Amino acid sequence: KMLMNLHCYDIIIITETWLDSTVSDNILCGDSGYRVFRTDRKSNGGGVAIFTKDPKVKASSVMIPTHLTNGSDVEIIAIDVFCTQITYRIVNCYRRPTYDQEAIVYVKAMVDCLKFLSKIGVTVLVVGDFNLPGINWDLDVADPESLSVANIFLKYVNETDLYQFV
Repeated sequence: KMLMNLHCYDIIIITETWLDSTVSDNILCGDSGYRVFRTDRKSNGGGVAIFTKDPKVKASSVMIPTHLTNGSDVEIIAIDVFCTQITYRIVNCYRRPTYDQEAIVYVKAMVDCLKFLSKIGVTVLVVGDFNLPGINWDLDVADPESLSVANIFLKYVNETDLYQFV
């Protein structure tokens, strides 16, 4: 709340919120003039949120069809931001730092959601914490035979012409 009031950012994006249903949006925003869009993890940790400042930012949340998640609790929230004549889609993601078979299923579900959210005729900004410290961003094509978490994500990035910006 202090940062919200001190800096008056139009959009604040947070990963690993650690929020759950016991924390109301009112507790987070109070009378700051912000709206919050969020996806909470059903257990400790994780979670993503996007705060938007009204009335400067006109935003609406984007729903992800449940069949895309393959039963995974994918931590993604997306909003469309309407700026005069231009619309932007901002997608905030979090992937916990695991690399086992369950993580492969999870990243496939996450990529399915990202593909769905990117199929729109506007600029899409994908942000978040993907916990992929070993990914080689210089590769033009991920190894199609590899089912590693990093290669599945890198294949998506390359197929959609996204690029990393830190």
